Amino acid sequence: MRLSQITTRTARARINIDGEDLTVTVQPYLMTPERERLMASADNADEQVDGLIQFFCEYVTEWDLTDDNEQPIPLKPDVVGETLPSSLLLWIMAEAKRATDPLARTSQRNNRR
Repeated sequence: MRLSQITTRTARARINIDGEDLTVTVQPYLMTPERERLMASADNADEQVDGLIQFFCEYVTEWDLTDDNEQPIPLKPDVVGETLPSSLLLWIMAEAKRATDPLARTSQRNNRR
């Protein structure tokens, strides 16, 4: 198996937010130790936030989130940074990871036993 077969995979997750489903497609293996190090070593809070928003827009490759006029909200850093509440951005990342990460799914199955 080639590493690229793993790292380029995408996975779909359905996230329930206040009784409604948001469907996202993510790249679950996009985060690397080097990327984590770079994000953690940002010089200031603005750089950390910018890095998180940039990562989010690469991690989530597709979603069905729309504005009030039913227009898709683009996955672009400037749009996401200006429109998406931070708590929602973090919630989407956490829930998508939980739903698509094989290690998290294995841990959940083991905890149910």
